[in-house]
Amino acid sequence: MLAALRRSIGFLSKDNCGTLIIDARCYIPRIGTSPIFIRVRLQFANFLNDIDLVKYRKAINCIFTRHIIIQTFIMNFLLFSGPTAAGKTPSIARYKDYLAATYAVSSFTKMGEDFHCLLIAHDRKIIFWSATDTPKLIDDLVAFIKLYPDAEAVVTSCRSYDVWPRQYQFEQLKLNDPSNTFFEIPMGRQITGVHRRRSLGWYLASILQIATIVGDQVPFKF
Repeated sequence: MLAALRRSIGFLSKDNCGTLIIDARCYIPRIGTSPIFIRVRLQFANFLNDIDLVKYRKAINCIFTRHIIIQTFIMNFLLFSGPTAAGKTPSIARYKDYLAATYAVSSFTKMGEDFHCLLIAHDRKIIFWSATDTPKLIDDLVAFIKLYPDAEAVVTSCRSYDVWPRQYQFEQLKLNDPSNTFFEIPMGRQITGVHRRRSLGWYLASILQIATIVGDQVPFKF
């Protein structure tokens, strides 16, 4: 995405009044879906003296690129959703380990039982973030995403439908924005008692199988 955006500035010129004009056509590729095109025209007055258009093109291209990436915030989200103690973090960790056979793991940070990291393969980046139980953790996730604006997907957890802070998470991640795509894998607590261990093993293995199938499809294609 970053390389494509750096080629987004289409034309730089000055009019007779000395206004610097930028005509831009920004191409944002999205995995498995149609690309998004953004057309922008920026004008900067009072450039009355001769200027080095190549120099300004490079500087403004950098500023414009960062602005478009941060503002559009286009992502694909894979959510492991359910109540507390539903196995969301172990499932996210197992899926991370599954993809680690293809992707290099970077920026790995352990937080008790939870973790976050970045998976990288060639020019593709996937963010993994297991803990979203509080608004603070969700805010930290948003800040982490902004560190890697060229990441194409986020794998994270989410609370059950209508359970706080699910609504806050949807708002902060803009999950209801048509430009973003999300898919939820619903999860639930497992039975207790003599069969719990076998039941839990079957459950986590099944969740991983579902995640691998979903992750192999559009729009993820991991």
